[in-house]
Amino acid sequence: MEISFIGWIHTILGTLAILIAIFIIATQGFITVKNSLGKFYLIATAITAATALMLYKNGGFNLAHLLAVFTLIAIFLGLASEKYNILGISKYLQAMSYTGSVLFHLIPGIAEVNKRLPLDNPMGLS
Repeated sequence: MEISFIGWIHTILGTLAILIAIFIIATQGFITVKNSLGKFYLIATAITAATALMLYKNGGFNLAHLLAVFTLIAIFLGLASEKYNILGISKYLQAMSYTGSVLFHLIPGIAEVNKRLPLDNPMGLS
């Protein structure tokens, strides 16, 4: 399957973002925009979600596109909750939003990997 330039950007940034999110959660327990790794994760994830909305090789608007929209909403809610104290639940809203963005990011990522690997007999095509 041929990958476009936007597809490569999407794949590389998305993979880096997921790996960094796992590292952040494992070492710090939560993602925040207040440190450089968290900032990189959020920017890379937003770009990955935005580029997902430009990829239509598998037909029209589908579940992966909907998850990209959910990811962007989760990032927006997380950023808003870090900036404003919303009814005293901001730290919980932030944690749920950013962790949700990781989940929304992983679901289509795992599905795509299953469509492509192993190279000789991809799991998603059997």
